[in-house]
Amino acid sequence: MQKSIDDMINEVLAVKVEKLPKTQDFSDLQEVCASKLQIINKEMDEADRKLEETLEKRKLVEKQLEDLQEQYKVKEFAFSLQKEFQDELKKVAEEIF
Repeated sequence: MQKSIDDMINEVLAVKVEKLPKTQDFSDLQEVCASKLQIINKEMDEADRKLEETLEKRKLVEKQLEDLQEQYKVKEFAFSLQKEFQDELKKVAEEIF
């Protein structure tokens, strides 16, 4: 399950004060936050990588779509030429017979 950035930030901010040592040493809190931030950064890097892959795939699909549209135009043109040729051939055949 993917987490939103807000959810990840809230996790970092939700570190309980009870986890702090009684000596008021905040290094543990800093370590926990730093660790969570590293995890968030890794997840964001992975999300960026997946986004890049998706964008590359989208570009490929768009190119394929353009190619298919061009093929369709060519086939449509060829069909219209064939129709014209058949009509002309029919006229010539009617004139001969």
